[in-house]
Amino acid sequence: MNNQKGNISVIILFAMAVILGMAAMVIDLGYVMLERQRLSDGVDAAALSGAQELVNGTTQAKETAIQYAMENGVNNPAITFEGDYKITVTGKKEVPFFFAKIFGFNHTVVEAKASAQMKPLSSARGIVPLAVKAPNPEEENYGFTYGSLYTLKYDPQHAANGNFGPLALGGRGASNYEENLLNGYEGVLSIGDVVDTEPGNMSGPTERAISERIKLSSDCQTYELAKKNRNCKRVIYLPVIDDVNLKGRDKVTIIGFAAFYLEEVGGNGNQSYVTGRFLKTIYSGDWNDENQHDIGLYAVKLVE
Repeated sequence: MNNQKGNISVIILFAMAVILGMAAMVIDLGYVMLERQRLSDGVDAAALSGAQELVNGTTQAKETAIQYAMENGVNNPAITFEGDYKITVTGKKEVPFFFAKIFGFNHTVVEAKASAQMKPLSSARGIVPLAVKAPNPEEENYGFTYGSLYTLKYDPQHAANGNFGPLALGGRGASNYEENLLNGYEGVLSIGDVVDTEPGNMSGPTERAISERIKLSSDCQTYELAKKNRNCKRVIYLPVIDDVNLKGRDKVTIIGFAAFYLEEVGGNGNQSYVTGRFLKTIYSGDWNDENQHDIGLYAVKLVE
């Protein structure tokens, strides 16, 4: 009888050890997986945030990545760069065990790494219905110079056969053009797309939409302020086209996208024109490895 009681005690002790072991595996490993995911999310956020500052140089990108990493629980992140267009953030974290301490295991270390890259924008929504011809497609930035002033909508003296610069995106007519100019075209445009032009001066819709965008930009009323404010309505994103020698309602091919700070909408009636300064910045969109001509407007995404 005593032997039976002893055997039962051994079995109970063994069962308790198994149960504790299973608890250690379920609870501790579950906690480790949770902390690894949190670390992964943290380095992802840091890499994306840092990549969005690569237009301002790797120093600013590194400072931003570290800030976002720390805010997301990633202490002492390692930041590395591949050229001026790719940033990698690596983080480590010590995760304590609870039940596993019974078996002599106090903690483990989890690691996570994320890389984000900045490349020329190849497709996006929110593009405005104005087009600008590349000064020289063979040069860097297609011949555009940062900070220089360019005509984005022409007056009659510079227009070609009734084409003043407007595009017909997602439809035709003045009201569609004005809505797209104020808020951006809701459809996706990509490099290589062929789009219709919108003939006619469109002076009234142009003046109203541009004036409203300027009015909504009280916190970025200069070119320098606009470079630091990616929500500035005074910055517009438009297609770069291959030709402006057009006739009536013609078609143009998009060869890239560029950003401009709206400097002025001027002229009365048929003399209406719009000018803007060429800007280097990030925009929400996509890039691919087929369209790599740099025109100063970039998209950012995680690459690993």
